[in-house]
Amino acid sequence: GLAYRQRRQENWGLVQWVADSVRRYKVDYLGIETQAAGHSLEQELRRVHSDLPCSIETQPAKGDKWARLYAVSGLISSGQVYVPTYEDGTHPTWAEPLITELVMFPRGEHDEAVDIFSGALKHLRETAIFERREEFDRGEERAMAYQTNRRVALPYDV
Repeated sequence: GLAYRQRRQENWGLVQWVADSVRRYKVDYLGIETQAAGHSLEQELRRVHSDLPCSIETQPAKGDKWARLYAVSGLISSGQVYVPTYEDGTHPTWAEPLITELVMFPRGEHDEAVDIFSGALKHLRETAIFERREEFDRGEERAMAYQTNRRVALPYDV
């Protein structure tokens, strides 16, 4: 069980860690930047772990990390991003490192979580999963206008 898994993890490389994380966290989309080991990672995941329950997509990173975060900063500043907070003002342990990196960026020691965060927001925007309230409202208005203006001629009297 757990002891066996922990012993195995000592020798894991990037491919094993990614495959394990995909399965453990039930990931359905995995975006991999093409810089550094991106292409190799994608090829190995497809070769060795072809049964992964997610789609894998490689994409080049456009601009530097600062530019990528700036591109989604409006979503953050407008209150569109929810950070789970307990009644005592603390956050879940998984959120603390991300919050710290975001607050310290670009002067912090680490910035990988910031880059992943901005990439995730960008992906959600591009796939229309994440919409601002105004965008959602405009879409609803268009859908209702289409439904009310649509007349269907029947081939017989009603």
